Amino acid sequence: MNPASKSLLAVVLDPAAAALIAQLKQTMKQAIAAKDQVIALSELKIRKLEEELRLERIKKYGLRS
Repeated sequence: MNPASKSLLAVVLDPAAAALIAQLKQTMKQAIAAKDQVIALSELKIRKLEEELRLERIKKYGLRS
């Protein structure tokens, strides 16, 4: 295998750089988890609003709407 084709991230010689990478990975995981939570909450709100709209249409137009 050509050494130039290897990922530079695979070999980290500097412990400070390795610690920084680990910290950044943890920060990214937390940020992604927070965004996933926001998305899940938004999806619940959308479902609630869709159900409210469905019930309003039934109330206004009857069961066949």
